[in-house]
Amino acid sequence: MAPRPETGMTAASNRQRKRRASPGADLHPHTVIWETTQACEGDCRQHGGCSGPKHHPDELTTREGTALLTAIAAMGTPEVQLGGGDPALRHDLLALVSHARDVGLAVTLAASSTPTMTPKRLAELKRAGLTRVGVRIDGYNAETHDARHGREGAFAEALRLLGDADAVGLETRIKTTVHAGNDRHLSTMSYLVAELGAASWAVLFEPGTTLSPARAEELWHALAAFGERGDFRVHALGAPALARVRLQRAAARGLGDLGSSHNDGGGLMFVSHVGEITPSPWLPLSAGNVRSDDLARTYREHALFVGLRDADSHDGRCGVCEFRVVCGGSRARAYRSHGSLRASDPLCAHVPPEPRQKRR
Repeated sequence: MAPRPETGMTAASNRQRKRRASPGADLHPHTVIWETTQACEGDCRQHGGCSGPKHHPDELTTREGTALLTAIAAMGTPEVQLGGGDPALRHDLLALVSHARDVGLAVTLAASSTPTMTPKRLAELKRAGLTRVGVRIDGYNAETHDARHGREGAFAEALRLLGDADAVGLETRIKTTVHAGNDRHLSTMSYLVAELGAASWAVLFEPGTTLSPARAEELWHALAAFGERGDFRVHALGAPALARVRLQRAAARGLGDLGSSHNDGGGLMFVSHVGEITPSPWLPLSAGNVRSDDLARTYREHALFVGLRDADSHDGRCGVCEFRVVCGGSRARAYRSHGSLRASDPLCAHVPPEPRQKRR
């Protein structure tokens, strides 16, 4: 999985593809992730965001949830992801999905692999307007996945959920968190994703990953290659550098501009179970609350979001990189590692070919 050679693309060519790389990103995110609840009956020790089976007393109500979905659609965002916790534990999930469909949103459900998501429930959600089901698989077999999730049977339950979703005609997405126990097996996992018939594979590089920059570069090139096979779409969460790698690989083959990224606050927005508005699940800095703040205005005008989208304001290598517009580096990882939203992404191994004069 050796990386391809650099292409020497210029800052000028980077500026020219700005609108193609992030169409409308200043006006609305491509995706809003709404953490509908933190309640969950599964074992969620490995991925957090869960509080056991009890609902938080200040969780957004049905009325507040439908208002949020209306606001998401009104600002031009095409897709909402309903996550958790276990969204199936919300009594109003069908009503929320139906309302999202009515206001024109494509709806992805980040389903928890527990018995709460039955075939009957999936069929009801499909009729209500659900577009896609996302299922977490963190290992290429039962041993590796179950060890990650701390319980036997987790892998089998995930496969059951994927099969049930496919049986009722729902598109499926597999989400995988890269960690020390599975990074050597991504190629094997890519064939598993294809065998399971998933339309897309979302691979998460957490802000606190222990991977080295050289290893991450190898994995990004591998993910780009998996996507080039055409079996499924590949998304890298927490790794906007995948857009840079795709451009380099495309240029090396004489192809056009391929790929873009949805970075923290630039193409992506997160709303917590109690309505807090943040740039992403991995960058929990609040810019307001949907109960008191206008969603579109917050995304377009709040200093936190505006600053995250200003690639020219980044420091270090990210600020002078010729790929800063299509990538920008993980702002969540920069903040975790350096305490600064403008710092360079420490996971990126790319060295810009020549410095540029930053604007004052």
